[in-house]
Amino acid sequence: MNILKKMSVVVFLLVMLFSIQQQVAEATNYRIVKIVNDSSLLVRDSPSDVAKSIGNLTKGEFVTEFSSSKDWSHIQVGDIKGYVISSSLSIPQSTIKIANSKSGLVVKSKPSTSASTLATLKYNMIVEDFGSVENGWSFVQYGNVVGYVKSDFIGNAKTTTKYVNTRSGVIVRNIASPSGVSVGSLSNGTQVTVHATLVGWSYVTANNVRGYVEAAYLGTKKPAESTSTSQKSTYNTFSEEELEYALLELEYKKRMYPTHANEYRDALEEQLKIEKEKLNRLLQKEKELRKKIGR
Repeated sequence: MNILKKMSVVVFLLVMLFSIQQQVAEATNYRIVKIVNDSSLLVRDSPSDVAKSIGNLTKGEFVTEFSSSKDWSHIQVGDIKGYVISSSLSIPQSTIKIANSKSGLVVKSKPSTSASTLATLKYNMIVEDFGSVENGWSFVQYGNVVGYVKSDFIGNAKTTTKYVNTRSGVIVRNIASPSGVSVGSLSNGTQVTVHATLVGWSYVTANNVRGYVEAAYLGTKKPAESTSTSQKSTYNTFSEEELEYALLELEYKKRMYPTHANEYRDALEEQLKIEKEKLNRLLQKEKELRKKIGR
């Protein structure tokens, strides 16, 4: 009987560890818009200098990046999917715009009305506008939807100021849905700029974080001072929820930098510290369970 109980403890620990790894993996499922820096950039069918060339990009073209390493980025441009040298890409400037077409904002695969439709975004949805491309079209992103819209159908949003009003803070997501990928987190009392609110979700910006949060967790007045995540110095004082927020935020930070960058290594080091803290807690739980079983 004791053997069965001990086996159940081991299974419990394995399930918990798998859950942690799965949550971190899901956070990487996020597409990033980048711009070509070089005058000419070859797209190859695999990440190798000797791989077959399947396209050629020019300076100023936008690409959708799925993943990146020290040397190569997996990207898509139109119908072409392949690999390019990571150092030839950078993150372009963007502005926050609102869909002002009441019939919906149609996102196309190419800057043409005859191109295939990728999605139709609702009125008042927020998009990142990376600028005009040609003939009255703009290149935009909403979550993992990246494509072209008519420039006349997006405009500037009227903003308001609010504050995060929940002790545990909020997760910021790339779309207005709980299934959206986490792009960061905001602690209780953080001042945010609200650009739009739709079906219970508000698009906010605060410092370098932008995305959707649940509108119910925002208030017009700053809450009373309390100990926030940013004020704590060691992870052993974090709650389980705060640890998850921190992991997701660090995973997003890693996606913003190549693997050789100091910022990437710093984020990875912090992730390892959090994972170590979570493992220590699991081991402590196992120890406590073993004591109970021993009785």
